[in-house]
Amino acid sequence: MSYGLLDRLAEYAGLSEMETQRIAQSQNWLHVILQKVEEGYSANPQNLSSMVKAIGFHVGAETVGARESAIIHQVIFSQQKDKGLGRFLRQHKLIFDGGQISPNYWVAVHGTEHSIGVEADHAEDAVKALNQVVQYTQATESQVIAWADEGFSHFNQTQLVFFQSLYTELQSKLQLQTALTVMK
Repeated sequence: MSYGLLDRLAEYAGLSEMETQRIAQSQNWLHVILQKVEEGYSANPQNLSSMVKAIGFHVGAETVGARESAIIHQVIFSQQKDKGLGRFLRQHKLIFDGGQISPNYWVAVHGTEHSIGVEADHAEDAVKALNQVVQYTQATESQVIAWADEGFSHFNQTQLVFFQSLYTELQSKLQLQTALTVMK
């Protein structure tokens, strides 16, 4: 469903398949972000601290993801549902062998302004896993908290770099667009 939603977003933007591929492959900073996410989730199953750090990273990702999904859903699919992108996505269902579904479902299942969605459930399960680490291993509670905090901090830093990079790229595109408009 996530790829279906991305396809619909590209369709809404009027991008050809070649343009979509060029965009997906052109962002060096995006590869850095994906590498940071991979690092955050990488864990050695033989190393408790690396496992707990990965769980801490996951808690951050799921907690923020739940809120992001709720905001996206509220703006695009509630406040703007009869306008622009919201209307387009409602009118352009994803077709599967078993039927059809709105691309909005990918966002809604992860959280809306009225429901917590799977992201919040996953965050809660990850916190339960951290509690079980304290209960079933030799690690102290303070050590588990410190390890989890390292993973959580890694996620926060990754998120910060993502939004700074996105902002920088959007600013440069806006400046280019403004310059081209002035030249006309």
